Amino acid sequence: AAGAILATMTGATRAQIETGTNTVNYFVCDFVDASTTYISFDFVLPDNWDGGAMTLVIVWQTTATSGNVRWQVEGVVIGDSDASDTAFGTAATSDEAADATTLDANFSSAISFTPGGTLAGGKICNIRIARLGGHANDTCTATARFRSAKLEYGITGLSA
Repeated sequence: AAGAILATMTGATRAQIETGTNTVNYFVCDFVDASTTYISFDFVLPDNWDGGAMTLVIVWQTTATSGNVRWQVEGVVIGDSDASDTAFGTAATSDEAADATTLDANFSSAISFTPGGTLAGGKICNIRIARLGGHANDTCTATARFRSAKLEYGITGLSA
């Protein structure tokens, strides 16, 4: 969450957390209930990315002990001389249940998506994560706190 880009409009907010007993410190991005809020991440893909689908697991927490949070993930690949405003690929969603214990870590199921743009390694990849808080499937009435994510994708071989 520390490296997240907060959307200028309808962006999540960032907070630093320190646990009480063991003083574990980390950042979160807060996604409020009943509205759609976003964060993004930019990184450069390795040259050997296979140009296929990616899978993202979202690590999140909430004070709620019941209800579902609806997450959405989409991405776009932007290369040299490509327009920065290239369209995202088709968004993928997942409804995830809150843990029965407040503020425990929740690991989402794997959310598979294919970025938009001309798919090739060595380019910038922007991944956008949203909470669709106003969606009928989002029944969690508390803030969902994004903590981290695990991204997986295929490669064509080892990089040089």
